[in-house]
Amino acid sequence: MILDDGTTYLYYRGTPKYWNKTTAHGRRLDLPESVGLAIAPNFSGPYKKYKNEPILSVMNEDPFAWTSDRGFHMLTHGRDDWWNTHYSWSEDGLEWSSGEDVACDPNVTLTDGSVKKFTNRERPNIYFNVTTGEPAVLFNGVCPGTKYDYAYTIGQQMNQG
Repeated sequence: MILDDGTTYLYYRGTPKYWNKTTAHGRRLDLPESVGLAIAPNFSGPYKKYKNEPILSVMNEDPFAWTSDRGFHMLTHGRDDWWNTHYSWSEDGLEWSSGEDVACDPNVTLTDGSVKKFTNRERPNIYFNVTTGEPAVLFNGVCPGTKYDYAYTIGQQMNQG
């Protein structure tokens, strides 16, 4: 994400080997998969970790971040409940809500009114309305049966208003 002054925020998926956090007794505190942040003065770098720990307090991956006049927003693929897409909010893009709020579950209402139940929804991405700048379509990778037997991408229209 490139801010108005050119500063660039790079939200990424991290694993325990990147966080390297332990208790006084040597037990790992890391979340198995989590979201980190690296910051650079411009898009070409150099990038520096914002913290040496995850920016969300619950296990998530696949961050998609954007800004609006209400602040910073992020969708992630939930990991404790891997079938959901999660939502986080921030005033400054640095300090975030926990990431535990569910943005959508794995069920999608199709244009004919039927509901398609997926095993999971991951890799969230949003297409924005070119006229209003509001989120218009949510894209997710989905698995229709046993997780990872096969997967495809689905787009779901988002409420505008």
